[in-house]
Amino acid sequence: MTKALAYPFSKPPLPTELIEVAEDVFWLRMPMPFKLDHINLYLLRDHDGWWVIDTGLNTSMTKSLWEEIAAKYFSESPLKGIICTHYHNDHTGMSGWLVERFGAKLYMSNTEFLTLIAMKHMSDKKDKMPASYGDYCIKAGMEPAEFKALLDMLSNTNYMPVLPFTYYRLSEGDFITIGKHRWQVFIGSGHSPEHVCLYSDSINVLISGDQVLPKITSNVCVSPSEPNANPLKNWLDSLDSLKVFPEDCLVLPSHQLPFVGLHARLAELKLHHMSALEKITNYCLDGSKKVMDVTNLMFPRLPTPIDKFLATGEALAHLNYLVEMDQLSVIEDDENLLRYSTNNLPPQQEKPLFQAHE
Repeated sequence: MTKALAYPFSKPPLPTELIEVAEDVFWLRMPMPFKLDHINLYLLRDHDGWWVIDTGLNTSMTKSLWEEIAAKYFSESPLKGIICTHYHNDHTGMSGWLVERFGAKLYMSNTEFLTLIAMKHMSDKKDKMPASYGDYCIKAGMEPAEFKALLDMLSNTNYMPVLPFTYYRLSEGDFITIGKHRWQVFIGSGHSPEHVCLYSDSINVLISGDQVLPKITSNVCVSPSEPNANPLKNWLDSLDSLKVFPEDCLVLPSHQLPFVGLHARLAELKLHHMSALEKITNYCLDGSKKVMDVTNLMFPRLPTPIDKFLATGEALAHLNYLVEMDQLSVIEDDENLLRYSTNNLPPQQEKPLFQAHE
């Protein structure tokens, strides 16, 4: 059993309220119209203004809240910098608007910025869904009605950001000085391709974005644009790399509450996924399992088409990991369905897949 996490702040801030969680670091929360109904943002105080970590979803509500925040805090100390941890809409939704409204500079990793541009391009053509989406869903074993419901939902949902034309690149090992504190850039992967985290040793604070969350696991999924990707390996490797930061640092995640107990949470997350991999390996012993079979095994309750789409991507991430580890074999049958079966390897050829239980 892993050590329990500590939560220094029991209640989140109200809309437009700031809670100082460390010297010159303030916690802000924006609402979202989903089951996960919020995103945490963080304002960092500089000598002559503010920096914000992530921006919230592109909605009229978010824009209105930003105007209230600006009236309270930016009149004498302007917004100078915007750091987006990764390209997902809840993190970048207001980025272009904030750049234009306040003249702030946007900072992101290169791959996240380019992925954001690609996603915007695809969103602009969403009434004509790429054929790769259909192939992805067919090979996974999604029923036609499920696929149609997914397309209807994607076509009627748009929270894409207004894109800025210019950004400033963040890379692994960079340092940014904001006010009294210097922040080290750490690049993670798996949840997104080049996710930015920030650590300041002067106040022992890690801004983790979606790379580490306290009570839910980051979504790690295979997308139709890269169906053979192995994001789960990238994410597990990133968890190991995060151990360089102190166990007692204050972790500021994008969702839920700030917490202390980084190493305990990293171990818990790794154990969770290793247990899921073991469960899938045993499930595929009799062979011929579809992606949707594994999706339903991992996620028995999926209330909406988008939940099913994300869960399918997560199941594929685990399956691709096991195929690359030679624990599973995959074939495409006559109906274009992917079928998975567990390999029976001689003992000397077995991969050390489950050693993370130690």
